Amino acid sequence: MGFSTSSKNISLRSIVHQPDGKDITNLCAYCKRDDGQWCYSEITIDWHVGFTITGGGSFWLDSNGITSNRNIENLTLAAEGAVLLCKLDDSWNHKIIPLCLDLIFHNDNGQLVYQIPPKNIRSRLCHVTLNQWTVIKGFAFTRYGTLRATELDLGKHLANEDGMIVRKKNGHFDYTARNWSLDDQWNFWVSLQRINKSWNDDIQCWELMDQWISIDDDGNLIMEDAAGTWDLRGPFFRLLEDIPVIGYIVAGIDEISGDHDEAVRAAAECTYSTIVMGAALVGGALFGPVGAAVASAVAGYAGMYAKAAIGQHIGNPAMRNEVTAITVYRVLTTELFLIAGVGIGEMSVAFSDLLAEELMAEGFDQLVVDMGKWLGKKGLKSMTKEDMKLIVNHLLDAIKHGKSEDDIKHMFNDYQNDGVDLLNS
Repeated sequence: MGFSTSSKNISLRSIVHQPDGKDITNLCAYCKRDDGQWCYSEITIDWHVGFTITGGGSFWLDSNGITSNRNIENLTLAAEGAVLLCKLDDSWNHKIIPLCLDLIFHNDNGQLVYQIPPKNIRSRLCHVTLNQWTVIKGFAFTRYGTLRATELDLGKHLANEDGMIVRKKNGHFDYTARNWSLDDQWNFWVSLQRINKSWNDDIQCWELMDQWISIDDDGNLIMEDAAGTWDLRGPFFRLLEDIPVIGYIVAGIDEISGDHDEAVRAAAECTYSTIVMGAALVGGALFGPVGAAVASAVAGYAGMYAKAAIGQHIGNPAMRNEVTAITVYRVLTTELFLIAGVGIGEMSVAFSDLLAEELMAEGFDQLVVDMGKWLGKKGLKSMTKEDMKLIVNHLLDAIKHGKSEDDIKHMFNDYQNDGVDLLNS
């Protein structure tokens, strides 16, 4: 069961001077059990997380002593407990490093437990693609609690032996191959030319991703002995279509205050859920267990922004789409890089390209389908497909071309609010 999505009253508790003379910090929360009851639970962060100077200062998973490290000024929580923020001392210019706690802590039927993704491809690699140059690319989870872009050139590791795919250094199988691809299950497909010039078509090689390629603690893809697979039916893995519902519950739409007029409330709920779903879609674009954890944290955080977005402007239909677009834009471009806690800011260009690609390729259609189902259950019809398409198109334009919030306002023909923070006015 997910941590931040199934816990409440998340906090930190400092414990001073243990028997060894060191301070520690406990993560505390009321965790929901399978029977619906809530149980108080604590887990000591210092037993599992340390600090390293690598990469300009970062968390060190499967280590210890984060609280008492001399480089650490303080630890705080953000995003309603989904993200741990570590503030470094003045020798590091008070740099703040984030960690998405959903990646390492889980709710096991009412108890907080520590478990990072096992060191194998299927649990630590997300958004895997195979390009026309036979290079596998993706985003990898590292020992520092971050994501990093990673790749592996298959041409340097595979060969064609008379129409059969084999492992061989600098084998350059692609010289006599065609139609290579990865399917949704990460099976490698390729057609290879035999010595007699005939073709062995539609070869399926499941071993490539499940046995031949592995991943190290730094997120590098390497060819070595087989790596096991993570049980994707386990409590940590959540499908993307479930995340918007989780985000809705976590953010607490039932606590929305303001005008009780049904039309205004319907517009507010519709705007709110659009924002949460949009943010979840971004995290979910990474796919897999890591993407699910990021999406969970981001969706919950977007919900906090949504409460501001349904303020005084929400009763005006002309402003609703504009406020929604600005809210999602701010979450994506400003807050996501911090709140995701996976170092996305360090690869923001690559991630922005990924976001645009996913929204255009399949994200928007999925958003419309999921949104329609959810709103139908709620009896809300105020946000049309055309509304969402307009919002998404403007968002893509703004993200891809580095436009500002004022530029987004102009896209909605609003020239009266330049410089005005619509989310906090």
